[in-house]
Amino acid sequence: MMKSPASTAPSSWHRLRILFPTASLLILGFLLSGIAVSGEKEPVFSVSQVPGGEGESRDSWQQPEKVLDSIGVNQEDKPLPGVTHYDLRFNLLLKENRLEADALIKVKNDTLNSVSEIPFILYRLIDVLEATDDKGVPLSFSQTVIKFSEEKSFQVNLLSVRLKTLLSPGQTVAVRMKYAGALWGYPEVMAYVRDRVDETYSLLRPDSLAYPILARASFQSLMSAFRAGFAYRVEAEVPAGYVVACGGRLLETRKKVDSITFQFESIKPTWRIDVAAARFRVIEDERSRIRIYAIPEDEGEGRRILEATQKSFRFYSEAFGRVEDLPGFTIIEIPEGWGSQAGDYYVLQTAAAFRDKGRTSELYHEIAHSWNVRAKPAIQRCRYFDEAFASYFQGLAIREFDGEEAFLKYMARLRDRFVQSCEKDDKNGSTPISDYWKEERGENSYTKGAWSLFVLNQVVGEKGFLSLISGFLREFRAREADFADFQSFAEKSAGLNLDRYFKEWIFGAESSSLLREMAGAGQLAERYR
Repeated sequence: MMKSPASTAPSSWHRLRILFPTASLLILGFLLSGIAVSGEKEPVFSVSQVPGGEGESRDSWQQPEKVLDSIGVNQEDKPLPGVTHYDLRFNLLLKENRLEADALIKVKNDTLNSVSEIPFILYRLIDVLEATDDKGVPLSFSQTVIKFSEEKSFQVNLLSVRLKTLLSPGQTVAVRMKYAGALWGYPEVMAYVRDRVDETYSLLRPDSLAYPILARASFQSLMSAFRAGFAYRVEAEVPAGYVVACGGRLLETRKKVDSITFQFESIKPTWRIDVAAARFRVIEDERSRIRIYAIPEDEGEGRRILEATQKSFRFYSEAFGRVEDLPGFTIIEIPEGWGSQAGDYYVLQTAAAFRDKGRTSELYHEIAHSWNVRAKPAIQRCRYFDEAFASYFQGLAIREFDGEEAFLKYMARLRDRFVQSCEKDDKNGSTPISDYWKEERGENSYTKGAWSLFVLNQVVGEKGFLSLISGFLREFRAREADFADFQSFAEKSAGLNLDRYFKEWIFGAESSSLLREMAGAGQLAERYR
């Protein structure tokens, strides 16, 4: 492979990869599990706690509109402050299938308006027990279990914390809250979100709202929350014999007679916190700073995954440039069906990639996300600059390690999946890649998006493609890109007029018909030379 001087780093919030994998969700999507919901308006149960005096809690039934107005749900167009730092302390009570937590959250008001109340959302079975400022002064709060406005099956505990004084623009405030409850995921909404606290395996993710997220009860608000990076420090206490894994940097462990506490901190500003606990076996290579957390029965396969990770990094670094200041890389095995995901310098990898050698290439995909660029917010949900790139890079890794035949079979499977999706819904074929965000059709970037890069590779040649992509990654390492930026850079890098290619593959839908005709990538490339 051609070595490139390019250097790129993963974006701070680039991978909303499987966070809400459902094509039918208005904002976030891929496949909903399809829970029928009554269309009748239901009363909302609100629990308000008023500190001071006797500090007693009161339970009351309120009119939905009044409750939602009081906590900002009906003010969707108003921007919210953002979280700049989390300090989370979890006690995972595995035998009881519940958690207890203490969260100190620093919030900065980057809006133009003063704020008196701050909304947070948590998992529906988690209750907030108290809220204070960072000096321990009690804060009034209310909590209400309600449905998301875009998906009625998605129920959350919506919390509203009233501040002692107005938070003016530019100011920062700290809110501390203690909360506890059970966690059983959202399989009725997102089939892969099976997060739980359990003796076999525990997983806490933003997908299950296992920690407070500053947002209203809508996907639009939740997406906005994920666009701002924050730092964190996390402690998790588990029974002796268990190991806690996290995407952050391990700082220390503290042992007691019957428990052990693990402390982590974020490596860079990020958009998510993932914490897993099991009787992990830890396999690591100190020189390459790669660490694998394997489920006990997969310890032997974990060593194979370590080798696959090492060679993947070597391959991508030679092809597209090294990741600057790579602090290491962590792979955390999660149960099959729980949804592989990529964070900054780590992945959550389902057990299938460990146990089935034929699925090791799934790991190549997740590692490839370290070579993504940042998409401009308007087109981020097209999923092109993360998923199309990662899917095609996965194919290139397959070609490198398993040969040309394996690569062509992989690309054929992607084309077949896209053609099948068009048969199920004509709009998958008639919607241009640049418009995928409008109806949450970003799932097609895994397939058609990858093919668009395959064809581009054929148009500009192998050496030209590697130079184009590595340069694009380097150019947009620190700033966001859109499709016009990609076309401009590609034409400049290749020295070609690629207008017809971009019209048919990115800004138009004629390429969908071309894929259905089953022509090879080389034959398709002839149209653009």
